[in-house]
Amino acid sequence: GPVEKVMTSGTGGGTGSVMTSALALGATDGSLLLLGEEAGRRADLVESHDSLTAERDALESDLYRLVGEGEECGLTAAEIRRRANSLVLRTSQALLTATKGAGYVHGHPAERAVREAMFFLVWSCPQPVAQAALAEFACLAE
Repeated sequence: GPVEKVMTSGTGGGTGSVMTSALALGATDGSLLLLGEEAGRRADLVESHDSLTAERDALESDLYRLVGEGEECGLTAAEIRRRANSLVLRTSQALLTATKGAGYVHGHPAERAVREAMFFLVWSCPQPVAQAALAEFACLAE
């Protein structure tokens, strides 16, 4: 059944674990690689690519800090997961936007990136993370 403070219970992977956040960072990396290729051909994409890359680097650093120091470092698994979900979704959407209609073609790397990013909204997605995503979608976050 439901577990009180699920994000801090148990060990290893599971709902909301940093392992799932690491997977979201990996998916983000794939989208950033492809977006970087597009940015190499289109100067208008460089700023977006650089900004998303900087955010990805900061998140990776925070994830390693949390893993190494635990929540005493001021970070929580839930916060890392919220940020990872947001970033993977926004990065895949940026790639889709950059590739325009080609990104809708079945099998296109952008189509796959968006599909994989959307999976983080439902796979092992604790309610607080889902609520944070809904707030972001509705421009209610922060």
